[in-house]
Amino acid sequence: MASRFFGSGKSHLLKILFYLEVFETLDVYDFKEKIKKNIIEEFDNLYNRVESANSFAILSSMSDLSEKVDPVPEVVIKTKMLSMREFVKGQKTIKNNEDIDAVVESLRRKLKEELEKDTIISLILNKKF
Repeated sequence: MASRFFGSGKSHLLKILFYLEVFETLDVYDFKEKIKKNIIEEFDNLYNRVESANSFAILSSMSDLSEKVDPVPEVVIKTKMLSMREFVKGQKTIKNNEDIDAVVESLRRKLKEELEKDTIISLILNKKF
């Protein structure tokens, strides 16, 4: 049915665009690979049913079309507020590139220790002289 409205090439393109959008959205989650096959199978099944429908009346009688989508697990993103003062304690004197590298590497290591799964670090830069 979709191919009758959009043409088979456009209908196929819509299907590809759906896959791209769904998988791009799922890229940020660890469980993508676990559900990827199921999403493809479910979508293909629904797509084939819609393609084989002869009328909108038949489509509207398929009440399970809107019920087929499995809920995506809710991901809670935590935000950690961290002060730059805590990371760079004391006074740092920078005289050369090696000193810069040492400070940056120390900061990198401490930030990586604080970063957890599904966490955003909000780094507060305190300005006190």
